[in-house]
Formats: sequence, C-alpha cells, structure tokens
Amino acid sequence: MANGLIVGCAAANPGFALFHPAFWRLFDWHGRLGCLGRVNRAVMQVMNVRLIYVFVMFAVLQTVYTESITGSPLGIALQAGIVLFWAMRAVEQVVFFGLAHPAPIGIFAVFVANALLHAAVVLAAGGQHA
Repeated sequence: MANGLIVGCAAANPGFALFHPAFWRLFDWHGRLGCLGRVNRAVMQVMNVRLIYVFVMFAVLQTVYTESITGSPLGIALQAGIVLFWAMRAVEQVVFFGLAHPAPIGIFAVFVANALLHAAVVLAAGGQHA
C-alpha cells in the first residue's frame, strides 16, 4: 500500500517545481523586488530556485527509491521529513498570509492535503515494519 501512495507523492511534487518559476511573472518580481537591496533581492530568488530543486529532488527520490523509502527506517524518516516540510508550510500559510480570502484558504488546503498524502506513506510503511 505504501508503494502505491508514494506514486501520488512523486506525482504531486513536480507540480510545485513547475509552478515556482512562474513567481517572477505572477508576482512581478522583476519590478517589485527592485525596492529590496541587492542582497535581499538575490536571497528571495535563490530561495525560490532552491525550492524548485527540493521539489524535484522529492519527486526523484520517491520515484527512483520507492522501495528504499517505504522499506527502510532511513527512508521512512526521509518521508517523515517531507511530511514536516508540507505541514510546516501549511502553518506558515496561516501565519504569513492568513485565511481571510479564498486564495490563501485554497493554498492552505493544498499544503494540508500534500502533508496528509505524504503522511499516509509514513503510516503505511511504518505499519509494515512495526
């Protein structure tokens, strides 16, 4: 069961990797980041590029090393770390953006769903090795 669930995780993560390059256009970063100093402007963009890498890495690991992730304590710990990544991102959505409008609520729901999907892998895999 864990292997089937991880396919969903591996499929979800590239979507975020494909979405993040749109930040420059969606948020007019070429224009709006200009008010930041050179270092802060660079930090924002580098963090976004590194997030793209993280999402791709999640997907590749979950696709190429499915058996290792679902079948070993280290793999389960790695998957649990991904659960925490998405759960904390959901919390950060509320803290930094609030839930007063439909868009932040929808984004929050996506992060919670992703955390739950990844958590289902941990629970299914952990049950196989308990």
